[in-house]
Amino acid sequence: ETRLSVSKKPEGSDRRALSAANSDALSRSGACARAAGAASARSTKRDGRIAKARYAPEVPRLKPGLGTTLPFKGNASPSPSFRMGHETGRHVNCGMALAPFHPLVQRWFASKFAGPTEPQAKAWPAIRKGKHVLVAAPTGSGKTFAAFLSAIDSLLRQALDGDLRDETQVLYVSPLKALSHDIQKNLMEPLGEISQAARAAGAGAIEIRTLLRTGDTPSAERQAMLRRPPHIVVTTPESLYLLLTADRSRKGLKTVRTGIVEEIHAVARDKRGSHLALSLERLAALTEKPLQRIGLSATQKPIAEIAHFLVGTG
Repeated sequence: ETRLSVSKKPEGSDRRALSAANSDALSRSGACARAAGAASARSTKRDGRIAKARYAPEVPRLKPGLGTTLPFKGNASPSPSFRMGHETGRHVNCGMALAPFHPLVQRWFASKFAGPTEPQAKAWPAIRKGKHVLVAAPTGSGKTFAAFLSAIDSLLRQALDGDLRDETQVLYVSPLKALSHDIQKNLMEPLGEISQAARAAGAGAIEIRTLLRTGDTPSAERQAMLRRPPHIVVTTPESLYLLLTADRSRKGLKTVRTGIVEEIHAVARDKRGSHLALSLERLAALTEKPLQRIGLSATQKPIAEIAHFLVGTG
């Protein structure tokens, strides 16, 4: 079980050639600094206000709080050596945090951001190792994007290698009603631009399909999901229950590798959360491979209770 809890504190065809070219471009000195300047230059004036460039990470206001805690086992307290304690939401070293990602993803990220936020930089290593991860950080610190970018990177690699099958690998569950806005900002737009970058680099067309599955999803789209499963399914706790109950849709969830639970703190305290916890256990029992669980939460106390809700106490 891995927990990542971030709180606030005041203080301050040739794929080999393609990969080599992308890696070389990213590793040039000052890549992140240039990206930051470019992002600033892209700011535009709109309706008398200065609008930030698209994808610019929101930096929350810093208030007194705890430091940063990293991986722990069971109920053990985090080691003092894992405490960072400053600059939550600010950008950290770009190259080190992005090094494990595909060169195409690295280049795209460097062209959009000054660097990853602290929650992103701390979450990615644990996510890539396949561990269960709970990211607890203030609103606007890039938690959702951290989970989605890891998923996009994995699917992109499979697509470039010709190994991407028509199967659902990522399940994103959110209790929020404003699903469309979050998905557009954190999934659809990055996915579209990274796919365009792949085509521009000569990697060919990359098709990574997504589907928003709720009670309002038209029947035609539901049937299409059964005929050709999307790689990423976005849904609600209630719709997940229905997907797990119907025989045909249930079979389509066997290939899920990653389950992302948004705003997990909002459901952990009530019956809706109990219902979701049961659905997560049903999903884990169904999947062909061990299900990785990623929880996204606002800062909570005690955070260990939210972690246990995500992965159970067994």
